[in-house]
Amino acid sequence: MVHETHVLHHHHKNRRKKSKSKLIYYVDKLVYAGGIFGWIMTLPQVLKIWVNQNASGVSFLSWLSYTLLGALWIFYGILHKDRRLIVVYSGFVVLNALVVIGTLIYG
Repeated sequence: MVHETHVLHHHHKNRRKKSKSKLIYYVDKLVYAGGIFGWIMTLPQVLKIWVNQNASGVSFLSWLSYTLLGALWIFYGILHKDRRLIVVYSGFVVLNALVVIGTLIYG
């Protein structure tokens, strides 16, 4: 009987997850939009370094920290099976890593 109760509780819990409120739906969309906006705002730094081959004034340590923190968020997203975090921070890690590598090459 205990097992059946656990299964029913789990089933009820899953039903709650599937019925998202409108607020959660729009916040989910806003997270993706914010992530894409963040990627767009990072691109000028990436282009400045790789197109101009100049990383003067760019802090290697700051961008390395952003990259590592992004990797931590990806790990957190994987543990919690949160696709939004995985997608958004994967993009940030790639772009930030390009800045880090560029500062090593052109800094």
